[in-house]
Amino acid sequence: MKQTLPFGCWQPAFALSEAFRQPTAPRYPQLLDHDLYWLTVSPEQLDRPGQADRTVLMRYRHGVEQCLLPAPYSIRSRVHEYGGRAHLLLPGRLIFVNQDDQRLYSLLFEEDLPPVPLTPAVAPDGSTVYFADPVQIGQTWFVAVAEYHRPSGRVDNLLVAIDFQRPEDQPRVLVSGADFYAGFASTINASVCAWIEWDQPYMQWDHSCLRTAQIGWRG
Repeated sequence: MKQTLPFGCWQPAFALSEAFRQPTAPRYPQLLDHDLYWLTVSPEQLDRPGQADRTVLMRYRHGVEQCLLPAPYSIRSRVHEYGGRAHLLLPGRLIFVNQDDQRLYSLLFEEDLPPVPLTPAVAPDGSTVYFADPVQIGQTWFVAVAEYHRPSGRVDNLLVAIDFQRPEDQPRVLVSGADFYAGFASTINASVCAWIEWDQPYMQWDHSCLRTAQIGWRG
């Protein structure tokens, strides 16, 4: 039988304690091969308030939650200062930007091995490179925003392609010339791609350009 109660005095089906059980809300939920994945603050930090946040990848499989990213790695990008998407989830593999050094790494889920760096600590010219928004293109390739912090102090943003099976290779530059890039996407066969670019002093919601291009691709 239904019962009328004063506002705010009923028993909710979902308690506030459950809503705020995690220090941050789950981010980037994704279903892959019948498993649910998401990013969140590391569960180990729930009992250690005051420590710097470590963002990890979680997996829900057969009723069990599991943290897939080992310490001390943390998933976070600092491209454009405010960052961007810092991971790419593939079957059995995670491509991610590590918070401390901003390098791209590859982690195989079913192997008891640490993440493998996909990009060098510094570029050949001495630049430190930040990455963001990795998007798969081809079988073993992905495209990402690369932010080069030159030894001179200049900062250049590019779109680059990386082969995760050849980590010894330097990223291949696909697009350059604008101050900022975001939102790269391609057709399934990678024959046509699109991205957003903009220049200072504008923000992307003030004045930006959507560009498309045809590309010849092997990979």
